[in-house]
Amino acid sequence: MKKLVLLFITCLLSLTAWARPYLVTVEGQSHHVQGIAYDEAASRMYFSFTTRFIVTDDKSQIIGSIDEIHGHLGAMTFDAAQRKVYASLECKDDEIGANISQKMGVDAYKESSFYIVEIDVDAVNRLGVSQEEAMRRISVPQANEDYKAEVTVGGQVFQHRYGCTEIRHPAYG
Repeated sequence: MKKLVLLFITCLLSLTAWARPYLVTVEGQSHHVQGIAYDEAASRMYFSFTTRFIVTDDKSQIIGSIDEIHGHLGAMTFDAAQRKVYASLECKDDEIGANISQKMGVDAYKESSFYIVEIDVDAVNRLGVSQEEAMRRISVPQANEDYKAEVTVGGQVFQHRYGCTEIRHPAYG
């Protein structure tokens, strides 16, 4: 009898786990996904699609967005205590930056700049929320210095310290 009860409980737990969503899709974007963060308390997912930030529920329904972000919105993380997403934003004067600018129909960057953006996820509650309503840019001058740097290794000169760009914490070199 104990084995039968244990088998029944195991089956129920398996079914409960199986019923949870493991696939969230956001279709129809003009760029591929750059970053993803999960908000367990609100059952929401946050996505960056290069020039767009999207909030969905766990059933893939779009709750809100910030559109036409000029630059390359990339990797991100979610701070549950502050209810903020922090993401990298690169505005570069290279081929990638020119391609993004061309797709958006805006002027290309004359000089590169790098930011961490802080997004108030609770303010992104509808499509087309303005950047001013929900997003704050924090300049990262160290990343700009790394991007502009020339590095000599073994007598060979390379453009850009760390390969291309990297947003790093000064204490960790």
